[in-house]
Amino acid sequence: MPLATTTTFDSTSAGAQLFVSQRIERRGVSITNTDANALYVIIGSTTVSSTSHTAAIPTSGLYETPVWYNGEKIAGIWAANGAGYAHVTEWL
Repeated sequence: MPLATTTTFDSTSAGAQLFVSQRIERRGVSITNTDANALYVIIGSTTVSSTSHTAAIPTSGLYETPVWYNGEKIAGIWAANGAGYAHVTEWL
């Protein structure tokens, strides 16, 4: 049975935040957004922004990486500072 590790990131932080680094034993990542603003996430080494992202997660939205994704970093940034969180779960 997979193990799950959840980390919470505050949306009031300015700028992009690194959610997870590369991890060979990871089976996947789930990200939920509780903020009123969209959360932009990117997979890879590029800087995340509203115009350069893998996915835009709306309020109460969920993004899941492909199964067995254990590659490069995942980072995120909100459309604006808010009062919510990103809950990032790594499945190991």
